[in-house]
Amino acid sequence: MPPAPEELQPVAGIPGLQADTVQVLEQTTWDVIEEAAAGGLTFARRHDQPLPEWATWREQFEQDMGFGITDWPADKPTKSFVAVADASVRLSAPDANYGSGGLSEDGGDQALGDASYGMVYLRFPVDVPGRPLMAKLRLRVGDSSHANSADAGDVYLAEDPWEEMEITYSNRPVPTERVGALGEVKLDAVEERLLLLDLRGRKEVTLVIKPTSTDAAVFVSREGDDPPQLIVAYEPN
Repeated sequence: MPPAPEELQPVAGIPGLQADTVQVLEQTTWDVIEEAAAGGLTFARRHDQPLPEWATWREQFEQDMGFGITDWPADKPTKSFVAVADASVRLSAPDANYGSGGLSEDGGDQALGDASYGMVYLRFPVDVPGRPLMAKLRLRVGDSSHANSADAGDVYLAEDPWEEMEITYSNRPVPTERVGALGEVKLDAVEERLLLLDLRGRKEVTLVIKPTSTDAAVFVSREGDDPPQLIVAYEPN
């Protein structure tokens, strides 16, 4: 039986959003969907357009999280930051430094995580004259054979410090939070990907390209003509 109206409590003061209890579910949403899928699933749109409460909830969520979750705010100013450090790290040479040359990520030769495994590290300064709204990563894919990839990996944050000419696979900062995905990248193309990235209070940020397949990709480094960039949309002060 649903709770009586007087038992419902507003959520975060947002009109239209209410909750009666907070509890840990025995199944995740995905578990429920998989179980139901065995008998076939049919989805129907409940409302033709988003309810007014959705815009209020989204605005509240984005302010709390520090980044946008929908479309790029094309009506807002942007600022681009060129990488100040970038490097590849390789499991096959765990103590070697690859702080110059192209940026190569590779999930492995025959299997994900084998001796050919390698990641890319990027560090950007952050100096936004306002409140950051959304960020995206801009990369130029190499023009050499096989620089493109059908699945170029995910983008993670890393918090520990590192130096471009000192970083190796052995001393690399550990990737922490996943903030984006590259997916397919095309040969000699500029690829931009949105990031779920909270930049509030940051003066710099390290991004890690972590492979998700054995289809390697190569990107132009900061020494090249089209270096990696972090593009930030913001609300001016």
